[in-house]
Amino acid sequence: MSYKCSEKRREERKGGERRGKEESYAAGNLSLGYPRRAPQCRMLTPVFHPNFDDAMVCIGDFWAASEGLHDLVIRIGRMIAYQEYNTKSPLNGLAARWAAQNTNLLPIDARSISPPLSDAAPVAGTDAAPEASASDSNAKETLGDPWAEKISIS
Repeated sequence: MSYKCSEKRREERKGGERRGKEESYAAGNLSLGYPRRAPQCRMLTPVFHPNFDDAMVCIGDFWAASEGLHDLVIRIGRMIAYQEYNTKSPLNGLAARWAAQNTNLLPIDARSISPPLSDAAPVAGTDAAPEASASDSNAKETLGDPWAEKISIS
């Protein structure tokens, strides 16, 4: 999986941190027990995040077989952008402390990661998209491509 969004990286050599628009890569492994067992995911690009370490991505305390891979891809993207994070049971304590102390800087990237609700089915666990009005469709036409300001996931 490839994500193009702003995220937080830690520069190990200098001990500093940097933030920028970078391309991040993640890998997932589906076991024979999938979908009953959660996919195993890890970041191939280092990202400074409470729920990421060198070996894995904590995708949550609970996995439901009804969750699709598209939900997982979106969730990891939201995590990279600090739109979702858990500081209560972190994999990276230093990143959890930083996130707790710097909530005013979060999210790192506030752009929507999921597809526009009017063009896609609702994501599990969310409310259905509100009905679009005539003014909404006019706004879409004047704004052009609805994905122009979205985070790219490939």
